[in-house]
Amino acid sequence: MKNRTEIPGKGLSARVLPLLILAILPSGLAFGSNEIPQPPDLQGQEITLPKAIELARSYNPELLGFSAAQLQIQARAKQARRGLNPELGFEVENFVGSGDYNGFSAAEYTLALSKTYEMGGKRDHAVALVGWQLKKVEQAADLAGRRVEALVTVAFIEALRANEELELAQELARLAEEDLELVRQKIAKGAISRVEETRALVEVQMAKLEIGKARQDQNSARIRLSGFWNEVIPSFGEVTGSLESLAEFPSWQDLVERLEQSPALRQWELESGRRRAILAVAKSQGAMDLTVGAGLRHYGDSGDFAAVATISIPLPTSNKNQDGQRAAQYGLDRLDNERQAQILDLLGQMLDQYQIMSTTHLKITSIKGEILPSTEQGLLQSEEAYRKGLFNMTDVLEVRRTWFDWHREYVFALAEYQSATAVIQRILGDSSSEIFYSRKADGNE
Repeated sequence: MKNRTEIPGKGLSARVLPLLILAILPSGLAFGSNEIPQPPDLQGQEITLPKAIELARSYNPELLGFSAAQLQIQARAKQARRGLNPELGFEVENFVGSGDYNGFSAAEYTLALSKTYEMGGKRDHAVALVGWQLKKVEQAADLAGRRVEALVTVAFIEALRANEELELAQELARLAEEDLELVRQKIAKGAISRVEETRALVEVQMAKLEIGKARQDQNSARIRLSGFWNEVIPSFGEVTGSLESLAEFPSWQDLVERLEQSPALRQWELESGRRRAILAVAKSQGAMDLTVGAGLRHYGDSGDFAAVATISIPLPTSNKNQDGQRAAQYGLDRLDNERQAQILDLLGQMLDQYQIMSTTHLKITSIKGEILPSTEQGLLQSEEAYRKGLFNMTDVLEVRRTWFDWHREYVFALAEYQSATAVIQRILGDSSSEIFYSRKADGNE
């Protein structure tokens, strides 16, 4: 005879328990860590601007991070498509009570499977939102690439400027050594006093200091440049290019008209779509989900089984996600204001760089066309006058310093013009690698 104090349905529980365990155990997932690609050893190779940009786009850590960001969003898209899991429930009723319900003799055991069905297109809208987010990440990667390209261009220009300054310093040192030799020859002939030799020696030492400073600037510029492709110690050789290959000086009206089609402003089309998708998700979350379930019930006192079914839906008495919908609508409403604010910000940035271009363009034209030829002529005349005994060494050194300072000013003006051009091209979405291939600087408009 069956012992009424034993738990009826024990065999059923034994069969259900493994299912419950399997349901709650997470599946095994393996995630690998991607190592950051290392830049190649350039082994003294010459670096052009297009090559520097290529290296930065391939090995810059910030840009490499966008690949993982895109994979992250793609994984979210797959997750959004999966929907909700069904639920397995096990219920025990009418036990450990009084009278006939003492112990488990009259207990009822229910094993049911239920599933919630998302209404209002929740899953479709969530998938659509992730799609917009993926497009935004792709666009952010493009904008970041353009920004890094502009920064690389500016760093490349600084490296070229440092090279030019070093060449100028070396030329000044060479002339100072020639002066010292000439002074010593004149002293040997008794034509001048030894005071002139002291002045010449001081100039040689000053020229050597200029070389040392120029080399430090060159080394710093090279380190900054190679840092954009994650190379701490530069392995490349010479930086090749010409600061005198200038982009055409544009009109302000032309720049303003081109701004409307810039990548920075085109992103607002995607942002509008993303915010509309957020609003659609918020509206779908106001729909009440439907939960249905079915299962078996075991009656302990009789040993019988019966089917059970359930259906439930939340009552929208106070929460239809109406506040979430309003918040999403407000985000969409302020889109135009945010876009206009960015337009004004970009115009301000572009105007700052345009003023630099305008000022340096006039300076380059004047120095190249008038000042440098005059200083070159004055230098030749002063050296000739010194050989004839009409000038002393102080006069020659003063003229030579003027020549050196204007050459350096010219190099600085070229670098400023190029850097401002690179920033404007980044704002407008042009390729920075084109700035050295437009025209040579000259002294004419």
